Amino acid sequence: MKTNKIAVPNFTDSDIQQMVQAVIDDDPQAIEIKDSLAISLKQLTNNEIGRINYPIINNIYKQTGLSQQDFASVIGVSVHKLQAWEQGKDKPIGAEAKLIQLLNKKPELINEII
Repeated sequence: MKTNKIAVPNFTDSDIQQMVQAVIDDDPQAIEIKDSLAISLKQLTNNEIGRINYPIINNIYKQTGLSQQDFASVIGVSVHKLQAWEQGKDKPIGAEAKLIQLLNKKPELINEII
């Protein structure tokens, strides 16, 4: 049986700072997420990619002022998926996880995607 391995980059702190700055140079509004971007790149380097544990999912949509159904719709997931996250049966991954991280830090940003 063949096993596929994902090559994990070995970014230095300097590499990460340069990449974050390049993103900001390309899109100045990205300065708002520079810390999250740096953390994500560091996690990638440390092979900490994949699922992220979010026991706070049930509080995030309440902070936005939306109902569970409306919040799920706005972020593009089903209510069933959102409930699975809340109950710990599933966890957001990839872009979903990053969006949840961002909304956890700044719930008011939900207004930018409504």
